[in-house]
Amino acid sequence: MLHLFGNAEELYSHSVKSGFTVRGLRIKAISALAVAAAVATGGQAALATTTTQTTISPNWAGYADTPATGNTFTSVSGSWIMPTVAPPAGAPVGVEYYASFWVGLDGFNSSTVEQVGVDAFTELTNTGIVTQDYGFVEMYPAGPTLSYQVFAGDNINASVTYDSGTNKYDLAYTDTTRNESYSVTPTGGTNPAPQRSSAEWIAESPTITNSNPPPTYVIAPLANFGSVTFTNAAVDGSPVTGFTDTMLNMATTSSGLGATTSALSGGGSLFTVTVATPEPAALGLMSVGGLAILFGRRKRP
Repeated sequence: MLHLFGNAEELYSHSVKSGFTVRGLRIKAISALAVAAAVATGGQAALATTTTQTTISPNWAGYADTPATGNTFTSVSGSWIMPTVAPPAGAPVGVEYYASFWVGLDGFNSSTVEQVGVDAFTELTNTGIVTQDYGFVEMYPAGPTLSYQVFAGDNINASVTYDSGTNKYDLAYTDTTRNESYSVTPTGGTNPAPQRSSAEWIAESPTITNSNPPPTYVIAPLANFGSVTFTNAAVDGSPVTGFTDTMLNMATTSSGLGATTSALSGGGSLFTVTVATPEPAALGLMSVGGLAILFGRRKRP
């Protein structure tokens, strides 16, 4: 689940609904001025620096932390109550909408991701609204793993922890409402090796792709999740404010929804992401590593 702007290698996929693939092409958060310049010139925006305090992302909302120069992170954790996910008002029958909620290491300024969270899919059918929420863990470039089904109102605790002695990562989450938990400990010897250069707490509109060549990668229509509050957000045992932090606001997706992030509170470990229509309202056609991200268009596999 990466988001480096201009890097087409950062792709993952995991099935939210049988027969449908979600692609996590992450696009690095970029400043509003950089977005405006890129759209005006038809080029790519410059990479945002880690000292930027507020940025616009096409598909992320939340916070990202970076350590002091030369240092790395070893753990990230956070909690949230799973929100009710539904199609936006006026959604047509048969169109799928998505939202993901997760914590993780890497992805903000590196080409790997170690993350834990919940994927949500929702669709208006002829018989009513269908919604599916599933927990997942992933260490890119290895594929993700879906686990237990999650439901609106469930309390989720998620964490990623690196053990330098074994060079392994523990990716774990617990649904305390249903007394269910899931944990995996893959080795850290992937290629490229995880950098542990950032930590994130994110609500996201993932990227989807059709299965027919040539593949088309499109940021999915964002589902209406109302709001989600991350609590107990910590990295290496410190709150988000313990390190250089960047607030990310999500630009409007093809569903007409985006998301805004609140200021940190609760000692620097609590914030809320709320569905909205933030500026810029539309980014149009943007190039990501030679791939076209076509806002407002999508294809079924």
